[in-house]
Amino acid sequence: MLAFAALLLTLQDDEIRFNPADAYGKTANEVVSMGYDKWDKFYHNKVGDYTTASMSNSISIFGTALYETNSQALQKLDEKRQATLKTVRNALLLLVSEYNGLASMTSGGGTMWIPLRAGSIYESEKYFKDQFLAKKYKGQTSDKDMSARLEKTGKLMQEDIVALAPSRDELLSMKESNDSVILALSALIKARAELSGVEVAGINHFVYTLFKGYDEVRLGG
Repeated sequence: MLAFAALLLTLQDDEIRFNPADAYGKTANEVVSMGYDKWDKFYHNKVGDYTTASMSNSISIFGTALYETNSQALQKLDEKRQATLKTVRNALLLLVSEYNGLASMTSGGGTMWIPLRAGSIYESEKYFKDQFLAKKYKGQTSDKDMSARLEKTGKLMQEDIVALAPSRDELLSMKESNDSVILALSALIKARAELSGVEVAGINHFVYTLFKGYDEVRLGG
């Protein structure tokens, strides 16, 4: 699993593909131009129901569309900046995906996690666009506050693991996801040398917000 996670850090653009057939013939640019709320309404009018599965499909399709349009924008930057942002982007994709998986396991799971996990690409790519491409992300968090949040969430997860009394296989799955989260965070820290102070503080805020969300879904929360 850790080797697979390391592979994700070198992800190529063609490994996440948008398929217009999934979007009823719309292109990635058309989907993204609609905005998520309008797209979601359009999609559910087409499928004719509103279920956990349809919610997951809707946000997943929008996420892959956003990935494609972000890739187009990324190609317009100089080579050095592209290389830096590709590293950051892949680390963010890995972080959000593995964090959502870990949080789902330690909080007891449930159907609420299905669309949340399906939305991992959307969550990561929306932040990536706002911070690095559109440059409109306003969140700023210090290293100290982010570290405190990571420590607090880690303790909450440990408490919930004790309460859940998971099997050995479940514990191994948790450890694999946790290792992948650490790998992604390490990659983001390593990339700091090529980023501005505002961008570093923005990443801190995104990570802080991501982990703070665990308070709302944990057992008894």
